Amino acid sequence: MCESNLSKFGCPYILAHNTPLMSYRRAISYIYVHCYCDCMVDRKTFTNRRKFLQVAGATAVTTSAALAGCLGDDGAGDSDGSEDSADSFPSGDIQIIVGSSAGGGFDAYARAVAEYLPDYLEGEPNVVVENRPPDRTGAAEIYRADPDGHTFGLWNVPGQLASQLVDEPPYDIEEVTWLARVGQETYSYAVNADDPAYTSLEELQEADNVTLGVTGVFGTAHIVGAISAAVLDIDVTIVPHDGASDAIASLLRGDIDVFPGHSTIGSNLSDGELDVLFTLDSEHPPYIPEDVPLAEDIGYPELADTVQMHRSFGAPPGLDDEIAGILEDALLETFESDEMAAWSDDSGRPIVPATGEDAREVILSTGDLLEDYTDVLEEQAAME
Repeated sequence: MCESNLSKFGCPYILAHNTPLMSYRRAISYIYVHCYCDCMVDRKTFTNRRKFLQVAGATAVTTSAALAGCLGDDGAGDSDGSEDSADSFPSGDIQIIVGSSAGGGFDAYARAVAEYLPDYLEGEPNVVVENRPPDRTGAAEIYRADPDGHTFGLWNVPGQLASQLVDEPPYDIEEVTWLARVGQETYSYAVNADDPAYTSLEELQEADNVTLGVTGVFGTAHIVGAISAAVLDIDVTIVPHDGASDAIASLLRGDIDVFPGHSTIGSNLSDGELDVLFTLDSEHPPYIPEDVPLAEDIGYPELADTVQMHRSFGAPPGLDDEIAGILEDALLETFESDEMAAWSDDSGRPIVPATGEDAREVILSTGDLLEDYTDVLEEQAAME
């Protein structure tokens, strides 16, 4: 029986002749990861999942023999067919779902990726963007799609994560198959350069009823504003706006005191219309002057890399590991291409790539932070 041959590996997928098997390669990968990695290789160096699986298959020779014994002399056995599906992927058009209307930031990123992604996939398939606003609807469509790799989407974190903490949306963000992150937006507290209501974090903390402008209601910008103000111990009144340009106009008129903005404030900074008191990051974004204090400089390093906007591609739960690896590789190659670099420069939208695993880790750490402020989220959710 397989149990006698493989019990030492602790493999939960292969126990006996009458137990359903996962695909041959995935079983090898599992045993390799759990038995060989600790003594042979640092698993974190394998950011390319296809290469990792190749190493797993090449080195786990004894494991292969054990599996062959399970399958019988003819190599036949139950399989989920994942290897065949990975070998033929993609077999049709690919759909990228965006939970916002055309013309916005998420839509712009998705359409840029859709234009260049075919160059890095076998057969150069047609890639189309489907807008399914609002965020909740788009996320649900991604989550419920067939996990065959032909449908995935761009997720808005922490917006769609916060919704899960205060409500029961039709998705579980922890079960999403994370493929890669394309962008990360850092938020910086901006004030009117000519007539700032406040000139430092200390002044903000000492003030009563600071009017803080945000874009949208219970989206990422709203959540970042509310949570960061709570962490920084600033007494604020949240003032929603239709968009960043609307919020910036309010700031310039003196209707609000401060606006936590991201790259959309870059042109206003260069024009001298706005100043930045501090930025919630561990390093300066290209549009923020080097003398602006970072999160660590103001004594709140926990805000760096967490209370930010993350634009990450995710697929439905249950997507085959090899197909996920194919998509991850293709996405990362797209992000690093000259064409995407030129698009980023022209549009002013930064490319901040990360692997699927890194994206997942950031999302989970963001969730840990948000859980400490569930009461704030519930209060802000009531504004919807």
